[in-house]
Amino acid sequence: MPQKDLTKPLDYKAMWEDEKERRQFAENELALIKGIGNNSPEMKALREQVKELKAKPMPYIKVLSKNIDIVKKKKPHWDIFQIVSVVQRIMRRTEWKKYIG
Repeated sequence: MPQKDLTKPLDYKAMWEDEKERRQFAENELALIKGIGNNSPEMKALREQVKELKAKPMPYIKVLSKNIDIVKKKKPHWDIFQIVSVVQRIMRRTEWKKYIG
């Protein structure tokens, strides 16, 4: 808490105690926010969803890799960037989900 009267000497101990109290309060609030956020049911559900997605490959990636192989065989002189852009364009135009095996 700043002193209003500058003619009196500064009370460093009171200033230090005030700063310490404010810092501890802020640290406790931050710890509570972090704890509640990470242990909330929503975060637990999101973690489970991420685990499920990591466990199985995505269908889009499977179809994309199959189509990339097909285009590579037909156009061997193309570089990978051309191949991927063409395959992605084709998959956007068509219903790629029907190719899931």
